[in-house]
Amino acid sequence: MKYVASVGEGMQLSVAPTFHGFHPIWASAGYQVDICNNVDDVIIRDGATGTLYRMPITAEFLPVLGALVSDMNGYDAHTASPWAEHNQRVRSALLYAATRRVQGAKPQSLNMFEPGSVAPALDGSWTLAPDVDRAIAGLVERDGDTRIPGQ
Repeated sequence: MKYVASVGEGMQLSVAPTFHGFHPIWASAGYQVDICNNVDDVIIRDGATGTLYRMPITAEFLPVLGALVSDMNGYDAHTASPWAEHNQRVRSALLYAATRRVQGAKPQSLNMFEPGSVAPALDGSWTLAPDVDRAIAGLVERDGDTRIPGQ
């Protein structure tokens, strides 16, 4: 789905979470990526099919998530998104919380976590948005059995 909107100065677009209690970190024409409120799962929505996939945040997955976040931040910076700094703060807070969770923090200590919402990826001539989406597609292909039941 593609939306076109005129945004005036001081206005911010934000991405609605896939589920209540989730925090979006990326939304493009291809995919949306959310982190759950307990910061132990990533949900990926395939924009073409609407299918939802769950990826548990484990010690093995954390570096992958960190690389994705870095690429997402790079895309926002390179396209001069007016919300690049805001998105980076949101993603950094979520990545920090996920790291704490992997290191043993109790989910109850994080379940009221409110980092805010990111703005969507903007159309631009730079090629990293497709690169981020390709990386996400690779995760879905590699871990496709993590499809959420009923989807």
